Amino acid sequence: MRHLSIFMAVFVTCFISLSFILCRNPALAQITIGKLSGFKGEVELVREGRSIPLKLNIPIVTKDRLKVEMGTAQITYDDGSILNIRPYTDLTLDQRKMRRKIMGIWSETYLSRLINISRGEISGIIEERKDLVTEFETPTLIAVVRGTTLNIEFDEETGTTTISSDVGVVDVFTHDGWTFVTLTDGNSVAVRLDRDEEGNVVGTTITNTGTGDVTVRSPEGETTLSEGMGTSVPSGEAPGPAEPYEPPERPGPEVPGEELPPGLEITLEPASPV
Repeated sequence: MRHLSIFMAVFVTCFISLSFILCRNPALAQITIGKLSGFKGEVELVREGRSIPLKLNIPIVTKDRLKVEMGTAQITYDDGSILNIRPYTDLTLDQRKMRRKIMGIWSETYLSRLINISRGEISGIIEERKDLVTEFETPTLIAVVRGTTLNIEFDEETGTTTISSDVGVVDVFTHDGWTFVTLTDGNSVAVRLDRDEEGNVVGTTITNTGTGDVTVRSPEGETTLSEGMGTSVPSGEAPGPAEPYEPPERPGPEVPGEELPPGLEITLEPASPV
């Protein structure tokens, strides 16, 4: 009994010491997933609630937040995947185990490389991997990427996410997993949530904004959309008939956008050291 008490005392002491070290050094509890391979203009990296001084190729770790205002940034992951971040974008980067319910069926647990976009636009080249699933998440959708060159933008004013696949396959579904659509080369859709007068989500509207047909599915049925057509999917129901696309109304008068200063344009090529 005395030996057990000594063992427990040593265990608790070690546990408290380790917890103290991790609290004093949060990076030890995080995983390095890539690097900041380029940046220009107003860019802020936030880690554990604190702004981190920027330098080229600084490591990016799980739960890092990148806030880009009048500027651009580029992230290169350890596997060579690239994210190009446009002006006025706010995103959080993570990597963790996930399990999702899609079309009424729960997935197996998998390792997700998650890019959460609260506003703005990203383009990227994503390498396909068997041990890791790359996912983009906005307030209106989740996109699972399979070896793809893509562009994704969330418009705060209209509450609409527009996502396109230039090359490769992207599976797009709503947060409740009820509505699902697969994009291939040249496909693009706009996704926004439908709300009642009290602000409750009552469904989703999906519009084909690219080239070629796309099929919107739910467990209750499906609707194929030709270019420029959209469908409304009430919660728990089948997609409605295809109808001509009507752009969502903006909440206020349009405000002329600011022009980017020279040198802030970015491409899908890795940034060179400066």
